[in-house]
Amino acid sequence: MGKLLKKDDYNRFLNNLKHKYELIAPVKTNGVVKYEIVNDINEICLDEQPLYSIKKFFLPRTEDLFEFQEKRKFGFFRKQKKRIIFGMKKCDANSLLVLDKLYLEGYVDQRYKAKRENTILIVVPCKKPEKNCFCQSMDLKEYYDLQLNDIGESYYIEIGSDQGRSLVRRFKEKNIKIEHDLKCKRKLDRKELRKFFENKIWSKEAEKCLSCCMCTTHCPTCTCFDIKDYVEINLIDGKRYRVEDSCQLKSFTRVAGNHIFREPRDARLRHRIMHKLQYFREKNKIDMCVGCGRCISICPTNIDMVDIVNKLK
Repeated sequence: MGKLLKKDDYNRFLNNLKHKYELIAPVKTNGVVKYEIVNDINEICLDEQPLYSIKKFFLPRTEDLFEFQEKRKFGFFRKQKKRIIFGMKKCDANSLLVLDKLYLEGYVDQRYKAKRENTILIVVPCKKPEKNCFCQSMDLKEYYDLQLNDIGESYYIEIGSDQGRSLVRRFKEKNIKIEHDLKCKRKLDRKELRKFFENKIWSKEAEKCLSCCMCTTHCPTCTCFDIKDYVEINLIDGKRYRVEDSCQLKSFTRVAGNHIFREPRDARLRHRIMHKLQYFREKNKIDMCVGCGRCISICPTNIDMVDIVNKLK
């Protein structure tokens, strides 16, 4: 059983959320749509896929871990604000299921956990397929606290959790079966990629690669990072922090003795694609890729993961 939200009450609903929570949503600034903290609900743009994913709100590009002064260590862990991410797409919501595997299973990252536990997810389905989207080729789940479906004069709200239900408790109940029949423009031919490890297509495509890392920066599930220390001039005080890194950089696999495990670009390109579509699934039973197509759209030399995989024979 879902809830009905009349479109006349839509702005009031969002303003109430903004009053009680930190509200994050897609906002268009200078022609670019990005997830941002909302100051004015009229800035929210639900017509386009945000250029960047929601990853930065769970894994900042730079995050302090602790500071140190002589023999004392002080953590930077601070209480996380309650917040709502509104207007998420299905692919971005599913990306959090991937990040949960990495940061909440086995060793639990307390900073990530605090952000997840204090975030409510409201999904709004895409109005039109993105140019490079292939999410229907991936095994995505219906994952949300609430999902708003446009049914004409109202929104039909599907409820996915008790947290979501608490936000719409006073709304009128309604039972409507929603058909999500939007079709992607792209289709990925799923196959056993290990058979093509030595295929010549990797070196051919890698000739175009600039190692610019745009693909991993915009990917909602790329989480590689490095740990760095900053030491004050007195060589006693400082801090430790983690910073975003990328497997597409030669330096990423450099170890002691200056050996680099994946020095050629074709090895790095192949690793990214096989990790997304093969290695991660073998270990975790879900794909690391959510089919958003951002890596394809943003690549300055038009390296196309779907095209590469579909050509493998």
